Amino acid sequence: MLVEHKYLVACLLGLPPLCVALLLAHRLRNTAILCGFLLSLYGPPVAWLYNRVYWTPDYLFGGSWGIEDILFCFHAGAISWICALGPWGDRLQIHSNKTIGIWRFLTISALAAVGLLCFLGSGFSVILAFLLTQTISTAIILFLRPSYIRFVASGLPIFFLYYFVLLNLWRMALPGFMDMWNGTELTGLQIFGVPMEEYLWVASFCTEFPITMAYVFDVRLVRQSFKS
Repeated sequence: MLVEHKYLVACLLGLPPLCVALLLAHRLRNTAILCGFLLSLYGPPVAWLYNRVYWTPDYLFGGSWGIEDILFCFHAGAISWICALGPWGDRLQIHSNKTIGIWRFLTISALAAVGLLCFLGSGFSVILAFLLTQTISTAIILFLRPSYIRFVASGLPIFFLYYFVLLNLWRMALPGFMDMWNGTELTGLQIFGVPMEEYLWVASFCTEFPITMAYVFDVRLVRQSFKS
């Protein structure tokens, strides 16, 4: 039965708020969809690394990753982008260049993959390796574009609230939903029934991914003009 696949059901239940957010995104809608698509490309390899060491979801078609990961990553990518950049409205200017954007995305992805593999090869746990990689990536992007700290300041609290409200709705609608977090690398520390690692991952992700994509799209903040 479909209800037995809690991860898939949660992803499907997340589609209505995602659609509403995209509907309200206006000028950010296209880039939000592209952010979701690009993040979904990371779904299979990331899920494969996380499986059984962080959580063990029941995939619809079995295996170590599935359509659920693609749906979740698309949702997270689009929403995190809207949360980080949406509050800045008309102050945003997107100077995207297809060639430069692709080059930046591939370069950042390649460097992140190398960094992640180095951490894993040095004996770091999967979770810690991801957290360190995302944190270092965030620091580098902010060094290149200090103004992007504003996107961190807006995206972190908004996405954090959005994610954990949605997570608690999933928990209420799907008894036993949190049983998926049964990996071997969990500390056992929980806050309101959620593993501490999940809070750290969410904070790390929603600060790193939006500013990375802002750099890929060459987003710039301009001063607000006031009309008399």
